[in-house]
Amino acid sequence: MKNQINQNYINNYDKDGFVVIRGLFAKKEAKKLEKKILSFLKNKINRYKGRDINFAGDKRQLKNLHSFHKLHDFDQIIRLSKNKKIKAWSCI
Repeated sequence: MKNQINQNYINNYDKDGFVVIRGLFAKKEAKKLEKKILSFLKNKINRYKGRDINFAGDKRQLKNLHSFHKLHDFDQIIRLSKNKKIKAWSCI
């Protein structure tokens, strides 16, 4: 895996709003992070309102979560943003 942003990544981000970087984290590491994020959301889901959290449908349930805009409230995300693997992929 090369640690560089190329035009293909930029085009995909512009088109889709996200980029998949295969191999950035081991599967076990990614699963562990996913569990932590889901646990955070499950425990805090009722704390957020309005533009911070959006659901598909009428029910405020984790399975209906469409988007969440306050992940920076989760300390694990702050630590992840300082991870050397993430920094190596930063554009600017």
